[in-house]
Amino acid sequence: MHNPGADWAGIPFGRVFHAQCAAYLGQGELVEEIVNSMADRVYPSLHMSLGPDGRIFNFDGNGAFPDIINRSIAFSLNGTLDLLRSIPPGWEEGSIRGILARGQIRIDELTWDRPAGTVRLKLTSGKDQTVTLRMPTFEAIESDNPVNRDVCIQESPLGENSREVTLSAGKKATIELGF
Repeated sequence: MHNPGADWAGIPFGRVFHAQCAAYLGQGELVEEIVNSMADRVYPSLHMSLGPDGRIFNFDGNGAFPDIINRSIAFSLNGTLDLLRSIPPGWEEGSIRGILARGQIRIDELTWDRPAGTVRLKLTSGKDQTVTLRMPTFEAIESDNPVNRDVCIQESPLGENSREVTLSAGKKATIELGF
């Protein structure tokens, strides 16, 4: 029975759903706060426990944590790929590999260094398409460099934080952005 006075955010599945929403909404500080608050519930295998005592295995957190991380770093929808959308402040630099995004896009590798203001992105598209890459609205893209010749990068009507990238089916595209 639902108890309206219960602190559902204290229960792991409540916390992970809250973090997923924060990642979607671009609230990196909240993502970091929630992820860090759940560190005492992670087994050495990186699976999660329902409580800090480690006695009950928790499926919700195990499925949601990769989504929270992926959604914070790279989020795709309707022909766009948002980079570092809700990156937590403590994640100054890092990389991810092998993420599947909507629109038949595989992120082979995404490496970022926020103090240096750089992003390096390796993509493979399952079809010929133009995708809009977007940085957070407060990060204007100052430079773009298509590392391979098959990639075409153009200004985007969406603003200084966006670029339109033409991808060819099955060909790896490497792009460097400065912000």
